Amino acid sequence: AVMGLAGCISDELLQWIERNVTFPCSMVDRIVPATTKDKLIEIQDVLGVADQGAICCEPFSQWVIENNFAQPLPNYASVGAILTDDVSLYEKIKLRLLNGSHSLIAYLGYLCGCNYVHEVVAKPLFLQLIKQYFAMCSSVLNVPLSFDLETYQTLLISRFMNPSLKHQTFQIAMDGSQEIPPRWLETLDILLSDGKDATIMALLIAGWIKYLQGVRYDGEQYNIVDPIQDNLLRLVEQINTGGLQAILSCNAIFGDLVERSPKFVQQVSEQFVNLNSLGVEATIALATSQ
Repeated sequence: AVMGLAGCISDELLQWIERNVTFPCSMVDRIVPATTKDKLIEIQDVLGVADQGAICCEPFSQWVIENNFAQPLPNYASVGAILTDDVSLYEKIKLRLLNGSHSLIAYLGYLCGCNYVHEVVAKPLFLQLIKQYFAMCSSVLNVPLSFDLETYQTLLISRFMNPSLKHQTFQIAMDGSQEIPPRWLETLDILLSDGKDATIMALLIAGWIKYLQGVRYDGEQYNIVDPIQDNLLRLVEQINTGGLQAILSCNAIFGDLVERSPKFVQQVSEQFVNLNSLGVEATIALATSQ
């Protein structure tokens, strides 16, 4: 974007940037829930002033920076930043493990009445599901040589258990059509290509579709928040007559999944039936025991 704008201004500027400037990629990992009115009041009590722009976040933070600088850089490593030649490895770890399990927690947890992440993780069945999800993703992840994947997974669970964050499952569940491809489907593609078991992934996708129906198991109704929500709701309406075929054929999300893997599509349908007839926790128990 910068280079395109510079080229519109002058060739001289464009050439100067090409010779003298780099654009290092970076990634930050820190859970920052949406700030609520209650939190703003709490912060005001602590600070003694009203701050409408205040945020709350967890103690953990990670900053990964591409080591591609045009000039000598500040000593970012001295404050904990990770300098690397390839930020994408860290991005995939975060997207597939942290963000992917967050989506798992959000859809299935919200459906069965949990409003916060820590409430979901406190349930033994969900904790078992999360650990199996981690194992599934880790089996197809490339990680930096110095990266301790097992410690990272343990740390993720402890972060999720933090009751002070009050991270809302409904907030995480927003924009699923945009979040699911990088969080779940890249892992799924590798699993299917390698001929590995994808039962857990089938459960998660079935859980998202169940969530799109807009009704919790206690009967409470809620609105779907998604950039393509109108289209999704039209596809969900077709479930009663045509099953899950229509929504799983949504190319913008799933690509050619239906044509490429009819066996997996059948798995998703089976998990969806179980969610309807058995409920979330019984379906999790069945899926994690296979």
